[in-house]
Amino acid sequence: MKTTTNLRVSHRYTRLSDTSFNIFGSSVIVAMTDNPAFPDPLVPLAGMSALQTDYAQKLVAILTGGKVATAAKNKARAVLTKALRRQGIYVQDAATDLAALLSSGYSAASQNRAQTQLVKPWIRKILNDGTGQLTLRVTPIANARNYQVQIQVGDGAWQEAGIFPQARRIVVTKLTPGTIYNIRVRALGGSTGYSEWSNVTSRMSL
Repeated sequence: MKTTTNLRVSHRYTRLSDTSFNIFGSSVIVAMTDNPAFPDPLVPLAGMSALQTDYAQKLVAILTGGKVATAAKNKARAVLTKALRRQGIYVQDAATDLAALLSSGYSAASQNRAQTQLVKPWIRKILNDGTGQLTLRVTPIANARNYQVQIQVGDGAWQEAGIFPQARRIVVTKLTPGTIYNIRVRALGGSTGYSEWSNVTSRMSL
């Protein structure tokens, strides 16, 4: 049962530039993958990913393809927009609260003009993408300007690992191979300046 009524997905993403729209589509796919709040997407994520990939390829093609390539890109954007709208309907119907809705990668339509505290982010995955570095997948938070990452070894003090402009792919570098790190993230911005710290997740740097 929902704890918050009148949750609505914002469709302002339809006004984004082609490049930003492509990034938005990709971020929704990442955010909804293995997301327990949305177990049965209206648009299967594999299908959504195929549409986003097709759009991304056609976006590159317009650099040298002229009017025909531009028309193909516009058509691919329209198809992806339709899929994102359908998925948005599912998200706002399935979301139990605002935090769940935002964990999908979509933003919430504003109900008023008052500033609100940022929702606590959630570390979804940590990947070993290279020696001495870890890649974080974090849920995007509406109205966040940046994301602050801290790391900890054992029971030691938390140390700053950087401020990052987006949540979809955060790469933490200069780590010691073979060391297990505890990691937490918080969003910066909103009316209070920052959110609560996320869940703490541990991973060994290779």
